[in-house]
Amino acid sequence: MKFLADSMMGKVARRMRMLGYDTEYHADDDADAVLKRAVGSDRTIITASPRMSDMASAAHVDTIQVRTDNQNRIMGHIIRQANLVIDISIERARCTICNGYMKDAMVSDGEVPPMVRNDIDRFRRCSRCGHLYWEGTHMKNLRAEAVLWR
Repeated sequence: MKFLADSMMGKVARRMRMLGYDTEYHADDDADAVLKRAVGSDRTIITASPRMSDMASAAHVDTIQVRTDNQNRIMGHIIRQANLVIDISIERARCTICNGYMKDAMVSDGEVPPMVRNDIDRFRRCSRCGHLYWEGTHMKNLRAEAVLWR
């Protein structure tokens, strides 16, 4: 399942990507641009906007409308509505910056802090933008949050 988070759903887009779900996000897109992107890409729109939801429905585009600003409730609602699996792992995650796929990577000296290099032995690099990732506190914090999504 692929998603398109509207301009108010930046945090949601990052979390969805960390869960491994293909989630486009363009912060500057207005409702018309979001709808145009969704129509041609078979993506489900994630929005808090009743107007966006109505526009998508009229265009026969799947939509998940959230009705809260609580991030844990939002994620729980999306997971239930889309019947998603919560599997938080660095292997499954997508790039939180550009939504690209990640591949195992070797790191060179100076590319990561020495403490990280000493404690972590597996690194992933985005195949699109080159950003480097490892299983650190972000993933641990997300796992703790995910308990509240059920």
